[in-house]
Amino acid sequence: MFKTLGRMFVAMSAAALMFAACGANDNDLYEYLDEPEQIIEEEQFYEQAEEVIEEVGETEEVAAIIDDRSLEERIDAYMATRADRMRGLALSVFTRDEMILQMQYGYADSEAGLAVDDDTVFAWGSVAKLFVYVSALQLYERGLLDLHADIFTYIPAEYFPNIVYPITMHQLMNHTAGFDDHTTFVNEFWLIMENMLNLNRDNIVSLEEALIEFSGQDFMTNRPPGQRTVYSNYGIALAGYVIQRISGMPFHQYVHENIFAPLGMHHTAVFTDLSDNTWVQGRREDIKTYGMWGPLFTQDHRPYPLYPIGSAPVGTIADMIIFARALMADENGGSALFENAETLALLHPTTEEILNAPRLENNPEMTFFNGVKVFPSRVHDSDNPRVIGHQGAFIGFRTLLFIDIDNSIGMVMIENTGDGLFMAPGFLEFFIHDIPGLVK
Repeated sequence: MFKTLGRMFVAMSAAALMFAACGANDNDLYEYLDEPEQIIEEEQFYEQAEEVIEEVGETEEVAAIIDDRSLEERIDAYMATRADRMRGLALSVFTRDEMILQMQYGYADSEAGLAVDDDTVFAWGSVAKLFVYVSALQLYERGLLDLHADIFTYIPAEYFPNIVYPITMHQLMNHTAGFDDHTTFVNEFWLIMENMLNLNRDNIVSLEEALIEFSGQDFMTNRPPGQRTVYSNYGIALAGYVIQRISGMPFHQYVHENIFAPLGMHHTAVFTDLSDNTWVQGRREDIKTYGMWGPLFTQDHRPYPLYPIGSAPVGTIADMIIFARALMADENGGSALFENAETLALLHPTTEEILNAPRLENNPEMTFFNGVKVFPSRVHDSDNPRVIGHQGAFIGFRTLLFIDIDNSIGMVMIENTGDGLFMAPGFLEFFIHDIPGLVK
């Protein structure tokens, strides 16, 4: 994936030339790739671009990064390559007890001259899927959820007539439940979401109602579980619903009571319309998002009903840091998120577990372990630190949260530009591979 990420903007240019040769212009390509349902998840966007062009050469746009530069200088060098595309960004590197680096860059609203500051809120995108995984492990720890039991032990099977093979929470967490998020699926998925949004802006459809609507569609079926690792938004929404049914409260309420409250995360909203935190709801009006090529993408928050997938969470980088630190082991090996250190350890795979994890079908350099992303290509022996985390994208926002669990170093970044630092060639590899080594 790192090679793919490092070359995506070159693919855009090459793809534009190919479209032009076929009688289409650049605007056709931009419109095709800029549809929210196509790029709301970064993996889907990359797959779309790869379908346009199979192979491109290495880019020379990124300046060479000199090894003896400081961490801040190296990040500045990456920023310089995207200065004409970026709008606003917040980035932090930290340990459990110390802030190593904090950077705030650019504008929440460039037209109004509103700079990014401590109160700027960003959409977290799929980083918020970590809330689902933490919630599932909490319920497992309390004896309320068997990770390997058929999910229809906990939810009504009649709501999901097209799920033909039994699936477990463990399979949902690891994207091995057999859901095939191919292009047709993605297009249909987001079309239904858009229709629900357009029809119900003033009367939000519940998570249960939305899932029943989705699950009645003919394309909503699953293949035999455990055979393929295919990233699935639908699967994570379904996992959030299992948590809702077991806990007896809406998913967002569960997250507030069992994650936000224990950690003191007061500046994050997770419900689809952000009404669960009025401070965040108000601040969201101040930030604008910018598209893949710079123009204003969207101004308002879009309240999609399947919010556990990461379509709703909006919060400050300070809250994201609090959450990331809670995923690191404290001096006793535990976390405020769990009663027992053994439960947190389920999010901290061994080197052997990372190497043996089933590979993500379209990106074998990364995969999932109990929901967190891991990198088998990075870990070959015990000398290579283990990095876990997630990345996210939601209508103009890009987000990274990763942790070197061997050295307790956390890294988070949020930006409001679809074509910003996240898309700088080589940056994700630098963020995951190099930053921990620079601050040890």
